Amino acid sequence: MQGGESSAERSAPEEVRIGIAVVCHGDKVLVGLRPCDAPLAGYWEFPGGKCHGSEPVEACAVRECCEETGVQVAVRELIAEVRHQYQHGALRLYFFRCEPIGPSAPRPPFVWVDRRHLSTLPMPPANAAVVENLVSSQEHMG
Repeated sequence: MQGGESSAERSAPEEVRIGIAVVCHGDKVLVGLRPCDAPLAGYWEFPGGKCHGSEPVEACAVRECCEETGVQVAVRELIAEVRHQYQHGALRLYFFRCEPIGPSAPRPPFVWVDRRHLSTLPMPPANAAVVENLVSSQEHMG
């Protein structure tokens, strides 16, 4: 062992940083169905993805949302940071409340869903607390 690292520290999987845009427009939230050939196939998700190198997670959420949905957004606030171990890897997910800038017609498979109906959609386990907060919130979302 070198530098005081334990074998557990050396063998621990590196977390992948994920920037996620929770895009709210009125009482609607932007979600899409994951493709059948992707991890977590058949689950609904918020737009987002892996950060490139040292890319800030906020910038990643904005970039991924635009790439996946065609909707440009502005980040309003960090609403949750979640560490989750999936079968396909260790993730550190950053959920940002975002608002659309300009036109907000998303590309399929992304659609606007009433936030009160989010709990009826199968979503990845790491999203549970965010979904619960969106569904139970009494405030107008954006």
